[in-house]
Amino acid sequence: MQLDVAPDGDVYYISRSGKVNVIHTHDGASETHVAAQLDVYHEGEDGGIGLALDPGFATNRWIYINHSPAGTAEINRVTRFTVNADDTL
Repeated sequence: MQLDVAPDGDVYYISRSGKVNVIHTHDGASETHVAAQLDVYHEGEDGGIGLALDPGFATNRWIYINHSPAGTAEINRVTRFTVNADDTL
């Protein structure tokens, strides 16, 4: 649904199913892995809607995710997560 690029070139993106992925590109090779699988209600126009990296992401590692938590049909929330050193939320 949406992506954002970190200062180091890593790409974070979210799907409607609530899966948050990270693409690392270093030395010409790309590697993708799952940073989190959020439990979301993903019917209609709900689910993992979007994400944005904090302007200070390089130091605070905060990511904001717009999503519909499971059990909350048609109620969207923006939640702040911290990206850990292993790139999980």
